[in-house]
Amino acid sequence: MPTQPDDSMIPAPGSLLKGGFTAFQTPVPASAADWEARKPRLREILRARIGDWPPLFTPKPTIDSRESRDGYTLECLSFDNGIGDTIFGYLLIPAGRTAPGPAILYHHYHGDLYSQGKEEVLIRAFQTLPFATGEELARKGYLVLCIDAYCFGQRRFQGPAGNAEEGVATEH
Repeated sequence: MPTQPDDSMIPAPGSLLKGGFTAFQTPVPASAADWEARKPRLREILRARIGDWPPLFTPKPTIDSRESRDGYTLECLSFDNGIGDTIFGYLLIPAGRTAPGPAILYHHYHGDLYSQGKEEVLIRAFQTLPFATGEELARKGYLVLCIDAYCFGQRRFQGPAGNAEEGVATEH
């Protein structure tokens, strides 16, 4: 018989911020059927804890600029995130690419470098690599998309206090 999850298996809202991490506890499913039976209740509990979700929408990106580079085209783009903030990103398109192809969603690292976000795909970010990762992937035939995470790059002043708030204050 499947073991159904209950509310005690999900940390209460804010509990992870007070006094450290609370592990997610739920019995290991006995079978694939047990897991399938438990999914609806787990989703219900998680949605109750997370709160209302914004409605689904299809972003409509704007290409703000386009530049041919060595082995790829760089498109600077922006789009509304559906809740009033603008997302900024780079799309690297392999030279000569006119049809859909393999793509990579590149997530820049944190590293407390709040002024740097999507730019990581264009710079030699790690001392052990002799190339910029995003550029090299594009030259190898991959489309590469990297957007600024919240509070990084062009999104670093999107917190409630605007330009008066940057870095870790925006994250919090």
